[in-house]
Amino acid sequence: MKKIFFSLLSIFLLTSVFASSSFASSSEETNLIPMMTSNTTPSGIASASSAWSNGHQPYSVFDRNPTDYGWATTTNSKTGWIAYEFENPVVVNKYVLTARASNLNESPKEWTFEGSDGVSWVILDTQINVTNWNQKERKEFSFTNETKYKKYRLNITSNNGNSLFSLGAFEMYNNLPVTPTPDPSTTPGSSTTPGSSTTPGSSTTPGSPTTPGSSTTPGSPTTPGSSTTPGSSTTPGSSTTPGSSDSDGSSQPTGDRAILTVTMDNGFDKEFDLSKKELNAFIAWYDAKDAGRGSSFFAIDKHNNNKGPFSSRKEYVIFNKILTFEVSEYSTK
Repeated sequence: MKKIFFSLLSIFLLTSVFASSSFASSSEETNLIPMMTSNTTPSGIASASSAWSNGHQPYSVFDRNPTDYGWATTTNSKTGWIAYEFENPVVVNKYVLTARASNLNESPKEWTFEGSDGVSWVILDTQINVTNWNQKERKEFSFTNETKYKKYRLNITSNNGNSLFSLGAFEMYNNLPVTPTPDPSTTPGSSTTPGSSTTPGSSTTPGSPTTPGSSTTPGSPTTPGSSTTPGSSTTPGSSTTPGSSDSDGSSQPTGDRAILTVTMDNGFDKEFDLSKKELNAFIAWYDAKDAGRGSSFFAIDKHNNNKGPFSSRKEYVIFNKILTFEVSEYSTK
């Protein structure tokens, strides 16, 4: 009998979002640059064409404090740039600039946002005649980019009238969406997922069942197409066929569903009963986000746990709240 497991503490751990509500993904976006405490800590390198004083260092725009002095160039600097170099290449397709709390005429007016391939700078975005700056205002700029660069910079060619440039904060994001389509139906025999087990030394085809009681010689490979009788042994080179049956003609389970157990950073576990397609979509999202791509959240359909008058319910798992996850496959056949 199919069972669906959900933790009683789920309402306190993850946000439930109903189909009738809109969800603003920008509220969950994560700034790719860490909160810098110097030009090189905790990671990466902040640099600039010049700095007005020790209190206006490049890292000041990356310290998550837009109300401090920020970064400023030396006097009479008619052009200038400020950059951040990641430890590993990442995709950036959006950046946010915040003006300093004073001297708005020092704010950039015209510039390009560029990525470095290690040899030259590639222009990813161009802005001209940006004059409507307000104190502590965040201006967002999005563009199309799917290429990973290790270093990005804001290359400023003019400001709004002062003899130097300044900036209060500088943020970078990757907002490429990951939009899996959950589907309860799956095809038996699909690829295996974390949590599946195999016999030590044996070689199998992902998704293939084995016959109860059969044994193989340790370390021997298997040849697709052969079948065994319960209790019989096989010689090196023999194998079981994906989807094959034993001597009484009964088919074996293929593991068309799985229990996904997500351990959050506060130590609590969440359990979801998912189809193989939903599970694969979750793993694909997790791998993509771990590589620096895609949305910071993933929607999991609650299916039959749809209590209330709603057409559907979903729970949004936040990537940076996940400590680990475990997959346990089972079959409804």
